[in-house]
Amino acid sequence: MRCVKCRGETKVKDSRSHKDTIRRRRICKKCEHRFFTFEVAENPPKVIELKVETPKKRRTPKEPDFDNMTDDEIEEYFYK
Repeated sequence: MRCVKCRGETKVKDSRSHKDTIRRRRICKKCEHRFFTFEVAENPPKVIELKVETPKKRRTPKEPDFDNMTDDEIEEYFYK
């Protein structure tokens, strides 16, 4: 943004927003003239909602089928 008085570069000293308007207090780096600018968004940004879905985890571990296991396999299962 250029200074309205000397056309020098400006810096923003303070910004405040209210509804659709942003008020900025600017100071010229060259002549130190202070002024306000009011900015209004022409097209307000669209709000995008992101939803993250995670796979469902098993709450209970799968029980082994002890009826079809040998004694050695059962022993190995419990004494790993």
